[in-house]
Amino acid sequence: MSIADYEDDTTSFDAAHRLSGATSLTQDGYGDNADTVARKIEPRQNWLARLFRVKPARRYLCLQISRRRARQEVTILLREWRKWGIRDVEVDKERNIVFARVGKKNFLNIKEVHFAVEIITVIEHGKRNHLSIVRFTQERGAASSFHKVVETVDSVFTSRGLLVQDSRKAKMMIKTLNS
Repeated sequence: MSIADYEDDTTSFDAAHRLSGATSLTQDGYGDNADTVARKIEPRQNWLARLFRVKPARRYLCLQISRRRARQEVTILLREWRKWGIRDVEVDKERNIVFARVGKKNFLNIKEVHFAVEIITVIEHGKRNHLSIVRFTQERGAASSFHKVVETVDSVFTSRGLLVQDSRKAKMMIKTLNS
């Protein structure tokens, strides 16, 4: 590459905008995705849980649909449940993670809980199949509420026919993920 072919990045609007120190806002109001650090799944525990080394609650659902469609189904379901008390549904499409929480005021009068939903592709016999694992992780709040949410999602996905029917296959999928 010669010097004549070199384009100066400072002449573009984006570079000048970034150099001026101004931050631009995205739809969610948190700034450019390139400027911010991606949100991590971080279970927050109180001192008593750390003292007794209590692990945060995790649950798995095995779906017979692709990772992309699984993310869409989870997102649509949680957004439909806004009227019942689900709040702050955030979707990270690149990492296939959905963050949400059950608000203090909700239809079932359960305690507040923050959770993350991670969608993972299953590779079977070296090929990507239309199988995915949905991992629910409790970030903070009541474990009883977390389990109630996962059980409800499980029952909805069962009624829609999205779950893997063979329990042995589902257990093997989860075992492979955890190994």
